[in-house]
Amino acid sequence: MNEDERRRRNRERARQKALRKKKKKRALLLALSLLLIIGIVGIFAYMTSYIGAVNKGNKALERNDYTEAEDCFRNAMAKDDTRAYTGLSKVYQAQDNTEKAERLFSDALKKQEDNIELYRACIKFYIRSDQKEKIPELLDNSTSTITDELPEYVVKTP
Repeated sequence: MNEDERRRRNRERARQKALRKKKKKRALLLALSLLLIIGIVGIFAYMTSYIGAVNKGNKALERNDYTEAEDCFRNAMAKDDTRAYTGLSKVYQAQDNTEKAERLFSDALKKQEDNIELYRACIKFYIRSDQKEKIPELLDNSTSTITDELPEYVVKTP
């Protein structure tokens, strides 16, 4: 009976050990599955986010893929952040279409008259495109809040 009892105990220990091993394996698979799902959701969220669209547009601009860059920046413009306008203006400049880029900023400024960051982006565009003479005209048509925020670009008339 002693021998039978030992065998039974050994079998029971082996069964318990196999169950623990199986539970550990399931827990590991569950954890890895959750990490994979979180990773996929994170990547999807990033790619559909504003920052993801702007970054994708900038990469397309670097590759000279102007069509894709324009699409990305237009998608990002729905969120009305200046980086999308700046990126799209760079696309137009790369295509030697500064008039279209200037129109982009003027249309945006009509809709967002108090957006100081948009004015800064427009001023940078004028500097990049060597149209510095248009900066005072831009600020003359702006509100006093804007001119107070950008005094370094204001030209006072004699």
